[in-house]
Amino acid sequence: MSLQSERLAGYMQRLRLSHLPTCYESLAEEAAKKDLPYLDFLEQVLEVESQAKHDRNVRLKTQWAHFPFLKRLDQFDFSFQPSIDERKLRELAGLRFLEHKENVLLLGPPGVGKTHLAIALGVEAIVAGYSVYFVTVQDLLAQLTRARAENKLKERMALLAKPKLLIL
Repeated sequence: MSLQSERLAGYMQRLRLSHLPTCYESLAEEAAKKDLPYLDFLEQVLEVESQAKHDRNVRLKTQWAHFPFLKRLDQFDFSFQPSIDERKLRELAGLRFLEHKENVLLLGPPGVGKTHLAIALGVEAIVAGYSVYFVTVQDLLAQLTRARAENKLKERMALLAKPKLLIL
């Protein structure tokens, strides 16, 4: 490893640029081949690191959300459930309801896709940078009962109030 590589590695470590150490050399070689201007190269490097951080945040927030499975809105078969207003759901996927601090209630009999749609909206929220937590009502009641018995109800309620979107 060259002295310059060591210095760069130190800078990246201090700046907590975790993805760049694995790819900066190939990005620099590519920029040199294309004779990219310095600012274009810098933009490319920062974009790669930014995207890696975003992907990592989405992955971590998705794990923290405790979804029972992952579903996206584009995976939902609206033709299977014609009673569901696709336009309204696409509007909900814009997440304006979060900005306005509004509730969304999905009602219907079992098997119509309420959980799929709730999770899909949760995934959209995570990609947009919001924190999400999913819990079934049955599990929520068990958690609250246990917290009350352990005299930790206040802490549990504070934890449930943290995410921007709570899916029950």
